[in-house]
Amino acid sequence: MSVPQTAQKQPINIDGYEQLASSFHRDGYIVLSQLFSTAFTSALLDECHTMFHAVLKYLHDRGEIEFAAPSRFSDVKNEYQYPLKQGLKNGYKELVMRSPGRYEMALLANDSNETKKALPASCLDLLKKWIKIGIQDPSFECEQFDSSPQSKRFLHDKQQLKKLLGLVKTILSERGSNSTGTGTDSNFHLVNFSLVISTPGSEIQSWHADGGHVSLISHEPCHVFNIFVPLVDVDLSMGPTELRPGSHYYTRDLTKMMLGATARKELRPTITPELHQGDVLVFDYRILHRGRANSSHKKHYRTSTMTASSSTKQHANRTDRNHGGKDRPILVITFAKSWFVDVCNFPKRSIFDLAEPGQGDEK
Repeated sequence: MSVPQTAQKQPINIDGYEQLASSFHRDGYIVLSQLFSTAFTSALLDECHTMFHAVLKYLHDRGEIEFAAPSRFSDVKNEYQYPLKQGLKNGYKELVMRSPGRYEMALLANDSNETKKALPASCLDLLKKWIKIGIQDPSFECEQFDSSPQSKRFLHDKQQLKKLLGLVKTILSERGSNSTGTGTDSNFHLVNFSLVISTPGSEIQSWHADGGHVSLISHEPCHVFNIFVPLVDVDLSMGPTELRPGSHYYTRDLTKMMLGATARKELRPTITPELHQGDVLVFDYRILHRGRANSSHKKHYRTSTMTASSSTKQHANRTDRNHGGKDRPILVITFAKSWFVDVCNFPKRSIFDLAEPGQGDEK
């Protein structure tokens, strides 16, 4: 078995936006090194963990699922069991199991007053607020809004987000996405904000693209892309995302163009970035990629050797009980040009439409 190739990590700076955007458009992805601090991502991790398990408990209390955990291991059957069934039709506005053991929790759904009471958030709301303000004015001064103690505590991360939004603007501008273009249109919006969790035992995904092309005749500039922010260190055993560099060109007519690239020996080897907490993976919606299997349950983690923050250690202690495995939580932020709408990402039914415990028995 060949060892997966990793990817070069690049720093982000204002002077390097055009170079990073050029690399992104050529390869279909870029990896940014240590964009966010461990303190900030650890705070996000704790909140995401609390919300994820609060949703599962909410469903369990209402009799929707058999157990309030993302998985459980059956020693009798020697396999993992899951409380939710796979797919949109079996999911909720707040939570869907995309494939066995691979969950996506919508964080934009946490905006109603009812939801906030049940699923409180702090750093997540702060990050959404920064993104909203940054989209309206990417040149914002970090010190000029939100003087709360928590915002001041994470001032460095706010400054880093400003840089990231500057890169987003460059990627989605006509000038940034087409070296021959003369336009500077950079209107963009936040399409998706979610948490993707791959639990131990989740299998490798099939190769896929998250979306199609604007034109089937010619390759157009990127109109939508994902930003993955790992909330823990992700080694190969935890199933990082594998990509096929340059394949965002081939998915316009996949069979024909992939065969042509293979015949011309232009097909590039796949890469599997091993991301550290706070790194960022940015990739075009059209690139071929897949989540690899989370086989961390086959490798017991010794938390005593960890030197990360206390939040990361707590996460390791929690997930080490999962048959020796470790969850892979990834914050997903999706940006797109202003006209793009992503449909059918989550179903319409909400967990808050469910009857309170005991009410169903009275009917």
